[in-house]
Amino acid sequence: MRKIYFILLIILMIFSCNPKEYNTLNQYSNTPIKFAKRQIIDEKLDFKISIPKGYNTKIKEYKTEKNVFESVILSLDIKSKKDENGNQNWISIQKVRGHKKNVNLESAFNHSIYVVRDFIGVEILESGISSILEYDSFFLHTNPETEEYGKTDFIMFVLEADETDVFYNITATSTLNDNLKKNMSMLISCIRTFEKIEIQKKNNAQQGL
Repeated sequence: MRKIYFILLIILMIFSCNPKEYNTLNQYSNTPIKFAKRQIIDEKLDFKISIPKGYNTKIKEYKTEKNVFESVILSLDIKSKKDENGNQNWISIQKVRGHKKNVNLESAFNHSIYVVRDFIGVEILESGISSILEYDSFFLHTNPETEEYGKTDFIMFVLEADETDVFYNITATSTLNDNLKKNMSMLISCIRTFEKIEIQKKNNAQQGL
């Protein structure tokens, strides 16, 4: 009997010591997935992107007061419909002013790290330079902390916009469920298609030049 208890104790210690494994950005980005998509062009936020068919879009405008979350100028939410359990996937694309003048990309990213980790208090699973987009960018991936359904997996990319001291925050968020890897892989696949519309080209097009 003592031997059985000893074996059970060893097994418990092994599982207690092994860290929980999470899906990484690299795993999501390297998971092939096929889905119907459509392209949207947002001239207010100066970008275009392909999104899953059936997803709804909603643009939001914000006041310009400064706060710890930077000054959000505009944002576009791209959301799936909620299923019967309330699960949902979405991409949010925000255009924000930097937390101070003459801020570079790395400084803006470090400020995002501060906001997420130190101000909100969410653990960051991984972060660093990203190669997902065709532009210089950084990413952070938060730790869902629990396997409980209804929690969310969250990955954010930070990159420069064309205006001085203005940046894009592009986030992919999915509710934790059995389809998490599939859903997040789809969202990351969409974010790969993000393309900035150069302001000068847009102005010339509007003027018929």
